[in-house]
Amino acid sequence: MGGVEVSVNMHPRVLIVGGGTGGITVAARLARSGRALDITVLEPSDRHYYQPLWTLVGGGAARKEDTVRAEADYIPAGVRWVRDRAREFRPEQKLVITAGGEALAYDALVVAPGIQIDWGKIDGLEGALGRDGVCSNYSYETVDSTWRFIRGLRGGRAIFTMPGTPVKCGGAPQKIMWLAEHHFRRAGVRDQVEVVYASAGAKIFAVAKYAQTLARLVVDGDIYVTGRVIQGAETMVLARKDFDNLDNNAPNNDVSLGGVSFVLAQASTVNSRPSMNSSISARP
Repeated sequence: MGGVEVSVNMHPRVLIVGGGTGGITVAARLARSGRALDITVLEPSDRHYYQPLWTLVGGGAARKEDTVRAEADYIPAGVRWVRDRAREFRPEQKLVITAGGEALAYDALVVAPGIQIDWGKIDGLEGALGRDGVCSNYSYETVDSTWRFIRGLRGGRAIFTMPGTPVKCGGAPQKIMWLAEHHFRRAGVRDQVEVVYASAGAKIFAVAKYAQTLARLVVDGDIYVTGRVIQGAETMVLARKDFDNLDNNAPNNDVSLGGVSFVLAQASTVNSRPSMNSSISARP
């Protein structure tokens, strides 16, 4: 098998690569379908994060500890959990090779590895997160700093940024802005805080009917909106804007596919496109 020592000791009909919300949801639906399926979930982490709630954590409306659970609690009954990661896909043989050297055979393959945040692709961001007003809701480790900075801001400029490329939740950058703006008003400091929404998109939101309402709300709320902020593959430009609070993000990439090799047959049904979900998500 190409010099790789593997042990083929199981033949699941359905193999799901990734045990996040997407992979677990597929596994649960299939397990409840009533069909006689052998289902395996391949997932290395022992913790499961409910990431949609991180927006509320950043806005002071939830605790980050409530967003994490044991992965084992969410593996559906009757589904096997292999705690490892994918190292190689061999679709012509219908095999996935794990990092530990096991070959998992399948009749149907679901690839749901999730997304990782590449903080290092923005110069200086890794060292700045959680300090000097720089924060992000896109990580369990950094999300609580968002609320700390919002709550402590008594005056100055708060910048909330949105890239022109796909991210895990296209609405999240704007949701935290509205939560922060509401807090500033409630705390009586709104007149002292300039709220800036810096978007690389052509309009405030991609869906027209929502964009119309949001365009009116930013005017009513005295929110300064900038557009088409310059972004490169490795860096971002803040258009020379100083800030007291910067809610930021970083490039998103396929979490389990970086460094994974694909041995592809010409007529393979699995295509290796590592950049198809990649995005330059530096929100300037």
